Amino acid sequence: HIMHLFTLDSDGEKNSLQELDESLESGVYSLLYMAQAIHCAGLKKEVNLILLSRYVNKVSGDEPTIMPENSSIFGLGKVIAKENPLLKIKAIDADEKFSVVDLLNEINNRGEGFITAFRNGERFVEEFVEINDEETEKVDFSVKSDGVYIITGGLGGIGLQMAKYLSTVGKANISLVSRTKIPSREEWDQILKNSDDSKLKRQLKTIMDIESSGANVMCYSADIGNFGEVEKMVSNLKSTFGRINGIIHGAGIGENEPIESTNQDKFKRVLNPKIHGTWILDKVTKDEQMDFFVLFSSVATFFSASGQGGYVAANSYLDSFADYRNNFNKRTITVNWGTWKETGMAFDYGFNIDTIVKAMTTEQALNGIDTVFRKEIYRVLIAEINYDINKITILEQANFLLSQDIRNRIADIKTSGDAHKKMTKRQYQGEVKLLDTDNQDY
Repeated sequence: HIMHLFTLDSDGEKNSLQELDESLESGVYSLLYMAQAIHCAGLKKEVNLILLSRYVNKVSGDEPTIMPENSSIFGLGKVIAKENPLLKIKAIDADEKFSVVDLLNEINNRGEGFITAFRNGERFVEEFVEINDEETEKVDFSVKSDGVYIITGGLGGIGLQMAKYLSTVGKANISLVSRTKIPSREEWDQILKNSDDSKLKRQLKTIMDIESSGANVMCYSADIGNFGEVEKMVSNLKSTFGRINGIIHGAGIGENEPIESTNQDKFKRVLNPKIHGTWILDKVTKDEQMDFFVLFSSVATFFSASGQGGYVAANSYLDSFADYRNNFNKRTITVNWGTWKETGMAFDYGFNIDTIVKAMTTEQALNGIDTVFRKEIYRVLIAEINYDINKITILEQANFLLSQDIRNRIADIKTSGDAHKKMTKRQYQGEVKLLDTDNQDY
């Protein structure tokens, strides 16, 4: 057995980027180095790796604090298990009452779930449940006509669709934040007429369409993982409009790099927009009475794949950050997006296909986010489960407990599939005879 216990000494609040980085260094980075060392050692047999951390998720509701940086460890662990099947990994989210006896029992427990949590002596496992929005409590939601809303990753396909969505709900001031600098408005007409840059032309046209609906769009160039640049951007908005009413944090970088070959610089490049960016946005707006802070995570934190170590670690931080911030009665929502079919990162890289979840049209995605805004929901996967008989095995092998409704649905599909196979087989039972003609022309 190997046990990763470095984060047990971590305290709750991270009051500076230095404290956050120190926590990441002893947490997710140390696990990265450990995984690489284990790979270099060349495992010949199974080894159990226990990831033990504290207050990763809201479980009982009585947690004194939530530490989202510890969630990134669990996220990385999911991918390590994919890339190195000889490592049998179990993640434990503990409280102060978690004992050595609990630890020994959990090590020997071969039950369901990648993550287990212990609160006040009780053991919990994750459960994957479909939300019935008809039964979910409603909340008041509106986009203020004079409100100020920040969208990071604002010039990406999904960011621009979010801007269009906000403009249909209210004629607001929308700040699109991206590392890419947009040309000055004086150049737009010429670019639209003569430029060969189809992506830029699409961005400019979308912005103009949004503004034609009555919204005011501003474009800011900033590295969302740089405190000074984000603080300056927020300060400029506040000096102009006096407040910030909401944030949609969609900035992120994709990844396809095995853990064995990545390095700290590559890994940090993926983590920064999500982890640093989220922490910075929260800090620079801590005195704002915002209506919402929405974090765009990914389906990958549920159904992880090899080559996504940094990406899943980064998004796992967002999954937990909603719990952390909601503890302060600040409305925070984490959206684990499924695959967008017509725009976004998956579209850009050609991954906009049906897998365990079906690829969504833009209309389906926007209907989903509209429902989330209007319901008391704090973390949600917006996607349609693909119950294709050839895909449900992936769902059954997921590292969390499936709700009874989902298990019943799978059982029905498998029964129907078995019946179809038996019927097909019966159709071809018996002797097959070839009846030829005199000239043997079949």
